[in-house]
Order: sequence, then structure tokens, then C-alpha cells
Amino acid sequence: MIARDLNFPMQLWIAEHLKRPGVTAILWGFFLDNITADNLVPFTQSAIAKLLGISKEHISCAARDLEAVGAIRIEHSDKGRPVYFVNEKIVKFDCK
Repeated sequence: MIARDLNFPMQLWIAEHLKRPGVTAILWGFFLDNITADNLVPFTQSAIAKLLGISKEHISCAARDLEAVGAIRIEHSDKGRPVYFVNEKIVKFDCK
């Protein structure tokens, strides 16, 4: 579950500061809807692009914007593909 006190400021920042706020907001929503308990987004960049109907290049730019403000962390797999993690300070899980 997203920490409400951090999600709204993130949405405002996206809307006010980015060249492509729509793509970044869509990607941010996708990340939040698909994170695992360890904050991983278990989709490749290609899969995300195909599912959302957005080019890989736009996914990459939006992901870098989210990384620049600390919303996500981008690591790279052994094959050099980006792997996305949502910042643990933004996400809170209720493990009942």
C-alpha cells in the first residue's frame, strides 16, 4: 500500500516538473499496482512498454525521472536490462 502522505506530493511533482507528465504518471501508477513485497516491479521494460502501449524509450525516460527524485531505484540484470524497485519509504505493506 502506498504511503498516502508521499503519493500526492509525487503526483504533483510529476505534473509540475516533467516534459511528459502523462507517461511518467502512468508508469508510476503501473509500478504501484505491480510491486511485490520486496518492492520489485516484476516486469521487463519491454513488457511494460507493450502492456501500456508506450515506447521503450518513453518508459526509459519516465523511469529515469522517477529515479532522479528517489521514487524508484533502477538496477540492471546480468543481461543489462533495467530492473525497477519502488522506494521502500514510499511503500508500506500490511503483513497480517
